[in-house]
Amino acid sequence: SVPLKQLIILSRIVEIFTKGFFIEHNIEKAKKLHYLSKFNEKLELWRSSLPGFLKWDKNSLMDPSFSSDPTITYFWYHYYIVVLTFNKPHVEDNIEVIRNTIDSLEIMLDNFSKVYNKYDLYQLFAVTIASNILLKMKNVVVDDELNEYIIKKISFFNKILGELSKSYDYAERIKQFHIYDFSGINNHNTDGVLDIPDFHSAKVKAETPTPN
Repeated sequence: SVPLKQLIILSRIVEIFTKGFFIEHNIEKAKKLHYLSKFNEKLELWRSSLPGFLKWDKNSLMDPSFSSDPTITYFWYHYYIVVLTFNKPHVEDNIEVIRNTIDSLEIMLDNFSKVYNKYDLYQLFAVTIASNILLKMKNVVVDDELNEYIIKKISFFNKILGELSKSYDYAERIKQFHIYDFSGINNHNTDGVLDIPDFHSAKVKAETPTPN
């Protein structure tokens, strides 16, 4: 199918840049940021080359029937997961990219929650990474306006985590860590706590979203 072919192209872009980000550990920060800038440019080019029925932007996401359709939104969640994963190590240097991605995820998840009450693994991954990044931003950002933004987003994603925890135990773990974080532990390294590998639990199962 066309979506699958496009995801294969996206995976090739990811493969090309993965070495410079996650495998070679002795690359200086300036060079990594250069790679990251090129990577983000490649993603934008990929996104702009998509066929019409796969294209989206913030304006189109505002339409609930469009942005909550699980037959196509998995494609966009996949893209946002890639963006967040690669930009996460340097959030302080890519605030605009991170904010645009988190804002779009909020629109999609909010619209989805008005129609369905069962969430899928793409949404779990997206919310996990977004939550991780928001906690990291909270620890490195000193701008008051941005801190207010971060707190509002954490509150929203906590609400979604509450819904996700009905099907995935791992979501409850992340939510509880958010509560812990607000107790005043501002320098805690969140990466280990929120890593994804052990998210599977007895609750995890393949489910098709069902209307409320």
